[in-house]
Amino acid sequence: MTETSDVFFQGWLLGVLVTGLIFGVISYPSGTSYKTILREARYLIEQNNGIITPTDLTLRAEISPGKAKKFLKKLARELDAEVEVNEEGLIYYKFTSAKMINSKLLKG
Repeated sequence: MTETSDVFFQGWLLGVLVTGLIFGVISYPSGTSYKTILREARYLIEQNNGIITPTDLTLRAEISPGKAKKFLKKLARELDAEVEVNEEGLIYYKFTSAKMINSKLLKG
């Protein structure tokens, strides 16, 4: 695939996901535990050199976008993460290390 095709496909896929969420076609388990979400957040932070987006967490932890945003805001406050917005308006969180997410936080 060319770079233009990749960008088009990513945009298309994001559009399908957002549409599915808006119209309730895609559903999430409502009972996802705090520990599960935290474990998935830690995994993503480790894999992405300290960077995570609400969309990443939504897809990985199978939670609603609103729950992912709320969770990451709280985690960022607790761990002094940087919150940034890129040129496309995407919010992302920069954590210095996933190791900061320890067993103390897992007690939730």
